[in-house]
Amino acid sequence: MKSRKDSRAPPSSPSNRWDILIVDDDEEFRSHLSELLQVAGYSVRQAADGIAGLEEIEREMPSLVLLVLNVSGLNGFNLLKALRARPLSAQVPVAVISKFGFAWEASLVEADGCIDKPLRPENALHVVDALLNQKKRRFLH
Repeated sequence: MKSRKDSRAPPSSPSNRWDILIVDDDEEFRSHLSELLQVAGYSVRQAADGIAGLEEIEREMPSLVLLVLNVSGLNGFNLLKALRARPLSAQVPVAVISKFGFAWEASLVEADGCIDKPLRPENALHVVDALLNQKKRRFLH
């Protein structure tokens, strides 16, 4: 007798409530990262520049922001500063997207993590999972 498949997501899979915003003017990178995160079960929005990123944040607060610092329009430094200055967005985790891949780069700008560019899928998923699990633990306590 065939067993029925359980339609519930396994406990380790991301919840559909996690909404990730990617802010990067590199369309190819943004698309690859977005696809990777969607396949992993996350809801993903994209912005091609800092101004569009800020508009997306104002429209609906994301669970996590992935941000390249040298993005066009409003640069990533100023976007991160605007996020941290607003009470509603101050606690939103932010990971910088870096072609250097240095963790110190993230801490220098007071970001919460760093994703490598070019994209290393295992690195990106690890950083995203860690930041969202950290956020989840904060809400539980």
